[in-house]
Amino acid sequence: MKTAAVSARPCWTCARETPPHCLPPLPNPDRVFIGGGLSHEEGADILSHVWERLPGGGRVVTTCALLDTLDLCRTFFDARACAPEILHLNTALAAPLGQGLRLAAQNPVFLVAAQKA
Repeated sequence: MKTAAVSARPCWTCARETPPHCLPPLPNPDRVFIGGGLSHEEGADILSHVWERLPGGGRVVTTCALLDTLDLCRTFFDARACAPEILHLNTALAAPLGQGLRLAAQNPVFLVAAQKA
């Protein structure tokens, strides 16, 4: 990853508006992290916009809490002949049970990572 000292520009940009409308004025990315929000009707548009502006060798990582979002990402990247890496994360929080503690499972999350050829 390029650093600000080498590239003379910030290493990251944070958009506070709703995508995909906020994306056009942003600089072309080297890497993109999408931390959620792909489950709504514009999810495919967001992925398409990001992918079109990403250079070869660029990388996209998304989080998916819903199976529908995981399917959207997998289908999107498969259609572009890009085999995504899919990582399943599962956590549990300690919760009281009698005199001890048990582990209460939380909703699993998937990380989907794809690199553009």
